[in-house]
Amino acid sequence: MNREANYWRDKAERLQARVDKLEAQLPPPPIGEALRDDALDKIESKVSEEWKEKVGKIIRGLALTRQPFTSDEVWAGIHSEGLTVHDNRALGPMMMKASRSGIVVKTGRTRTSKRPETHASPKAEWVGII
Repeated sequence: MNREANYWRDKAERLQARVDKLEAQLPPPPIGEALRDDALDKIESKVSEEWKEKVGKIIRGLALTRQPFTSDEVWAGIHSEGLTVHDNRALGPMMMKASRSGIVVKTGRTRTSKRPETHASPKAEWVGII
């Protein structure tokens, strides 16, 4: 190998060693669950405590029936209470909180949403375990 090739090879190896050292100092990139939880926290932080409390009661009421339900039924309760929210995604953190609190679990099934704004998307089915 000639002298110039050795020079560039050595320079590349030293540079790669520096990059490796810097990368080792970086925190690991967030994984899916962490990104999801951050997004849920961000949405939930923009919702009033009153809304969260009332929606929590609606979810708990549905859970107490021990009948499977979807977010469609929760939204029906929200609308019947005259509640409004800035972002419909705010229900996601509420369902996760109910799940983590042992109030509901997913059944593993989905149902097609009847709400027009959801364009017949599949919705997780939940059931109360309290």
